[in-house]
Amino acid sequence: MTARDAIALKPCPFCGGKAKLCTGRAAEDAEFAQVICTDCRVQIDYFEDAYAPTADAVAAWNRRAAASPHMPADGWVLVPEGGPVELDDCPEGLFLFGGTLAVMTEYATMSKTVPPMRQRDAYIVESGEYFWGGTSRTVDRAKLMVQPLASRPKGGA
Repeated sequence: MTARDAIALKPCPFCGGKAKLCTGRAAEDAEFAQVICTDCRVQIDYFEDAYAPTADAVAAWNRRAAASPHMPADGWVLVPEGGPVELDDCPEGLFLFGGTLAVMTEYATMSKTVPPMRQRDAYIVESGEYFWGGTSRTVDRAKLMVQPLASRPKGGA
């Protein structure tokens, strides 16, 4: 059994997948350590000039927020917030369009149409792609009906 085998990594805090530790030399005088989920690929990276950062990477990966009345240990659920609204009227935060989970940001860009239209920025959570909802025109996108979501403690009010 090697020292690396003795390191206990908790499951991924996002998907529950198995974690893997990778270490090595990043440059002549720098080393790295990263812990990677083998399922969803989320990772923590540590780089250091003076020493091998393995313990720091493992400690960061294994750290979990303590349960509190405001953040229960059994998690959160997404629930509808009000009724469906047009995309242009959607509040900042998560929303559903069909089966697509997306996020509305506080930012907007001006379209290249004549006359220019303010186009609120929204992105698909899974891929990070800009949300168009199957449309190709800014005016059509603004009128899409979406369902705003809120997060609530699982089993709570």
